[in-house]
Amino acid sequence: FNIEKSSMGGGKILDRIRSDSLFVYKNADDVSINHSRIIEVVRSLTDEEISKFSHSTVQDTCDLDFSAGSPIGDYKGMTHAIRRHINFLATIDLINFASGFRNELHKSNSKGAYQTIHEGVVRFFKIENHVSAEIFRSISLEKIATLFEISLEQESLKQLATMLLEVIQSTGEILLKEGKKDLAEFVW
Repeated sequence: FNIEKSSMGGGKILDRIRSDSLFVYKNADDVSINHSRIIEVVRSLTDEEISKFSHSTVQDTCDLDFSAGSPIGDYKGMTHAIRRHINFLATIDLINFASGFRNELHKSNSKGAYQTIHEGVVRFFKIENHVSAEIFRSISLEKIATLFEISLEQESLKQLATMLLEVIQSTGEILLKEGKKDLAEFVW
């Protein structure tokens, strides 16, 4: 799968992302982002603050361990809690594109698109100690179907599972090519 040549969603994915980003950049005159301040604030957070934040948001819904004790490793001042949390959120953001399958998902498992993606990512993070670029690259269609509770018997849902597979695998390939261990290292 080559994400640059993919025609998922009616056009090249990266071209659509670039054009949408350019539109926001050109039309958001009254919005500014102070990147150095963001980094300063994130680096100033303690593991306890990260765990508290995680517990009150993501952890309440998914019961994942974002504690400092996770054996994930350190990258340029990123605590274990921050790394796991960034990986989790970035993974959801990466694959949160199932809204076009909303009706089929509701018929199949009584869940909407976001709930399907969110719960699938939660299961992914519960099973894997560290969701790395290598794990992304080597994931199988069957594992996608299991994690996200997507029936491969229904052609339209198999198409969704295949799209998820292609995006996750190609992301793993890109991360490895760029020398990144995971999405957190790429984002950070």
